[in-house]
Amino acid sequence: MWKFNQLDTNADYFLEWSELHGFLRMSKKAIHPKKCSKTFVGYCDENQDQRISRNEWYACFGVQGTSIWQIRRESF
Repeated sequence: MWKFNQLDTNADYFLEWSELHGFLRMSKKAIHPKKCSKTFVGYCDENQDQRISRNEWYACFGVQGTSIWQIRRESF
């Protein structure tokens, strides 16, 4: 959640491609093979509307169907 909020500079609960630019550049350096890093965000955009919702972001990281309160409770 913290990374989503950090990237969501206009606080509209969606990540636009412009907000993801730095994240994509960093992921290309960290994720191997490179093909995976190039397709990661496109894969996350389930409805193909050119932006990533909070639910799509959570689903990409395997948190789909889990509320943030459950995540916080389980992390303690």
